[in-house]
Amino acid sequence: MSQWVCHISGQGEKWEVKAERYTPIGNFWLVSVGPTETASLPKSEYVLCNSPEVWVDVTARLMENSDLMFTSRWDDPGIWACVITIAKNSPYRLRKQTVHKDRLPMWAFLVERKQP
Repeated sequence: MSQWVCHISGQGEKWEVKAERYTPIGNFWLVSVGPTETASLPKSEYVLCNSPEVWVDVTARLMENSDLMFTSRWDDPGIWACVITIAKNSPYRLRKQTVHKDRLPMWAFLVERKQP
């Protein structure tokens, strides 16, 4: 299982630890910043933390799950309305995504499930 670090403030990105580096000028976490690139983060400013949450788009499987309730209808004038109810403490969330239709920004809502 991999280790992760984040800034001691708890804000900002989480970084996957590849190794630890000890040098005369300080101790560092060697972290991944790309497919083949690494960076050194000072241990005095970065601490071990939980891995980042991973969410998967499950919008297409919306009707298959009992933790979700989905209803829809056509509203006047020709607007499709939809209500999605997510059970409390379920592993699902809604994420608002901006999409463009005919160069006009619109919103879409994706249903995502938290990976265990």
